[in-house]
Amino acid sequence: MDFFPRRAAEVTRAVLFIAYETEARLDARAVPAPMILKHIGAEKRHLETTLQSFVHAGILKARRGPAGGYLLGRPADTISVLDLIDALPTEAEEKALPMIPRRAALAADRYSKELASITIASLLKDMEQEAA
Repeated sequence: MDFFPRRAAEVTRAVLFIAYETEARLDARAVPAPMILKHIGAEKRHLETTLQSFVHAGILKARRGPAGGYLLGRPADTISVLDLIDALPTEAEEKALPMIPRRAALAADRYSKELASITIASLLKDMEQEAA
């Protein structure tokens, strides 16, 4: 059973890549969308819609023009994986929750709390430790 949807994994990688690129360059240059797409291997149509929803949610900032692209909209240690999942654009029918048993609801609540505790900053730190 897949508890972490493929789309959620893609957007987590995208935001992590934006955070890493910005931190690695030590400047505020935006990361171009084509560079993000190439790195995570996502479809352009889906990723651009998602990135725009993240801009509206304040997770990312967008810059237009030749030096355009995306930057984190707030510090990496304040962006959780749950924030990313909650900001994913969904169809109205996907937002309607089916009736689920109480135990499943409790498990979903624990899962959400765990995702809320994982920040982009903590994932960057994990990457640095694995690389060392």
